[in-house]
Order: sequence, then structure tokens, then C-alpha cells
Amino acid sequence: MDPQNRRIIAVASNKGGVGKTTVASNLAIYVRRFCPALPVLVMSLDDHSAIERMFALDADDGPDLAEVQGAPQHDDLVAGVRAGMLGDCVRQGRFGVHYIASSGATSELKTELESPLVLRELLEKLEWPGVVVIDTKSDLDRLTENALAACNLAILPVTDADALLEAERALRIMDPWHLPRQRASVLLSMVDLRVRLEPRDGQDVLAQLTAGVRDRGYHMFETFLSRSPAVEALRAVGTERPRSVLELGDGALPHEQMWHLAREVLGRLSLAVEMLPLTEPAEQARDTGPPLPGARVVTSEAVPGPTHGSSGQRRPETQDRFYDEIVPAFCDQDPPILQLQALRVSSTVLTTAPSRALAPGVRVRLALRDDEGASLLLWARTRTREEGEPLQLELEAPGSEAASQLERLLSRLPEAKPAARAGLH
Repeated sequence: MDPQNRRIIAVASNKGGVGKTTVASNLAIYVRRFCPALPVLVMSLDDHSAIERMFALDADDGPDLAEVQGAPQHDDLVAGVRAGMLGDCVRQGRFGVHYIASSGATSELKTELESPLVLRELLEKLEWPGVVVIDTKSDLDRLTENALAACNLAILPVTDADALLEAERALRIMDPWHLPRQRASVLLSMVDLRVRLEPRDGQDVLAQLTAGVRDRGYHMFETFLSRSPAVEALRAVGTERPRSVLELGDGALPHEQMWHLAREVLGRLSLAVEMLPLTEPAEQARDTGPPLPGARVVTSEAVPGPTHGSSGQRRPETQDRFYDEIVPAFCDQDPPILQLQALRVSSTVLTTAPSRALAPGVRVRLALRDDEGASLLLWARTRTREEGEPLQLELEAPGSEAASQLERLLSRLPEAKPAARAGLH
């Protein structure tokens, strides 16, 4: 396999509790579910059994890959590394995802691996024709070094200031190999939007963490993952196996966020694959056999796919409503966070006071607040305007949960008078 064509993702952080395994397992599931033609393999360099508990088939669900091929079966990752080949360890799993089982002896590899390039060489030999997702341990040891050296995209989950410091340590590991830092991106994970911090003008935790990432010059995913009791319940103690965010279904914010993350990851990997729209999920994929090692994977500069929530039909526009609020806007530019003075809002457009900070066509993440203080997160794109005119941001069609929240907000706001359309407030 050409090293330039590897599709290997490592999810890494030295801090525990930031959601590494949740991100790795669900990312594998979402890529496979919404890109059915793309083979996905997931493995863990930790010695817990979360990956196999998530993906292992029941005994009557069929043979694993090694049995199909008639090859001698190695039980887990450690056996495969010691044997110098991973192909016999790959098993078919739930959700159409293949996986390599971890082992209670995984920590022994820390002293056995003489080089940080062992895993990269094994994956090159494996020639997996799609995406490989590697879940790492909360330790920047030789195993994590191997994952970072092998990957062409490192996801660094960050939940707080301490995790942000650990992200820098992961980036430093990559520096001696002269790997570009854009190979690694911070993912804001388990963000509680109800938390507001001082002394930065009462900004919520999302705004503070975004500012911290940008201040350090790190690359960051546009998508972030909210803290959710529903997600925490999926991995509650006492359940037989972890459950996927996919089970929350349409309209659930974590479901929408994970879909957006999968789409963004595919873009970072420059994979041109057809991704099914969020509103029309595929039937659960079930593999009848392993993907062929020679399967062709097409590359391009970007990932085609639908704008979230778009159906090709024009959405009905409601009457403008007065909305006298400061709206944080998060964007991939300098400065990364803007404070926009909102004037009016409808179901399709937010109008703010004039601003030179945003050029036409820029995509931003808006954080509106309703009269109860709850956050409403919407994607929007700036419209073309004349100098000095109010800024208009066209709202992308939200998912059902956010659409209901926006409808409630609009119902509680007074209608804007015709004079307000000229920018008067």
C-alpha cells in the first residue's frame, strides 16, 4: 500500500475521561453506516475490552475473517504484533465494522516494541482498503507513539484546560518525525454548554476552549461534541455491551454531531466517497465477507455530500422577529470568536449590526440563546451585502430537535416592524 494513500486515524490524549473510546468506536460506526462502500477497521491499544464488547458478534452471527480465510486464528492484537501480521486477527463485527480484539497483555508491548514505527509497518503490510481507527490508552507511551506515527489524522479530544495542555504533549511527539501539525486536530468533546466561566466576560466553556485552541495555533474540527446524559446512559455500568450514539436516532443532537464529525474526518482524509444524508440513514450494514485487499479507494480534494438538513426544497420563511442579543459566532479565521449584535431573526436568516470581520460566504457556528438561557447551535453562512449594511447570515436547515427549539424561540419574540428591515433597531 502506498504510504500516501493510508487512511489511518488515531484518537489520542494523555488525559483519561475525555471520550477517546466513545469517539473512536462511534466514528467507526458512523463512517461505515453512512458510507456503506467504505470498509472500516477499528482497534484499541488499551488493555480494556470496550472495542470487542461494542463490536463482537454473537456466536450464531457467523465466522470471523480468519475462519473465512481458513488461516490460523490469532486471538488478539498482541498475538498479531508478535507474529508480525495483523490480517489473521481481523474479525467481522457489528454495524458492518471489522475489529481487532485487544488483550489484557497489551501493556507488555510497551517494552517489546523497539521502534515507534512497528504499527505503521504492520498496517502497510495489512493493506486495509478503507479506514482504520485506532483507540489509544490514556498514556503517551510507546504504543501511543506507534499510533501517532502510523496515522495521517490524529484526533485529540479536549474537554477542559488540562486536556488542552495534554494535546500539546501529543503534538510534540510528532515533531521529531517532521510530521506536519495539521495532521492533528483538536476535537472539543463532552462540552457542557450550560457552564459559563469567568473572567472572560461570562463566556461559556465552548467559547473559552475555542479561544484557547486558537490562541495556541492548533488545528481544530469545526464540529464539537456536547456533553449528553443520553450518551452517558449508552455506556452505563451494568449494560451487557456499550451502545452506539446511532441508537439515539434522528433529531438527537449527539447523533447529528457525530454525523458531522464523520463527514469532516472524511474531508481531512481526502476521501471522495458518497456519504448518505443524515436524514436518510442506511439500513444497518452486515458484511458477508472481508473486503478485497485490492479494492480501489478514490481520492480527491474534498468530500461531496449534502448540506445537513437540505432536501433541495425551499424552506418556508417566517416573519422577522426582534432579537436584541449578543450572539457568539465561531469560525475558522482570526479572530476565531466574534460577538455579533443581533437585530432580527427568522427561521432562515439572522440579521446583525454591520460587521467587517466576516466576508461574504463564510460559514460560522452561531450560539443563540432563548429566554430560558438554553443554547441553540446553528450553522449559517454570510450573505453578500453593501458596505455599512446589516450583516445577514443564512441559517442552514437544522435537525428536528434544533428546529423545534428555534420555533419555540421565534414564537416568544415580538414581530419586527417594517421599519426594522432597513436596519433600524
